[in-house]
Amino acid sequence: MLELVLFFLFGYLFCNYQHSKVRVDLRNADKVLSWDTTVLAWRPVYDKNKLEPGRKYLIAFEALKEEG
Repeated sequence: MLELVLFFLFGYLFCNYQHSKVRVDLRNADKVLSWDTTVLAWRPVYDKNKLEPGRKYLIAFEALKEEG
């Protein structure tokens, strides 16, 4: 029973450590994408001040950023 508790404790601490290494700021999106019907693909919106109300947008966050 003690081994089982230690196993889960080690897994929790390891995952918590890995999660703390990833610095993701979810308040600032990396990209805002809008659907382009002419090519049937998501295109980046370069001027975020011109977002149209009622239109659907995809907010994208980069999962892994290379440090360099």
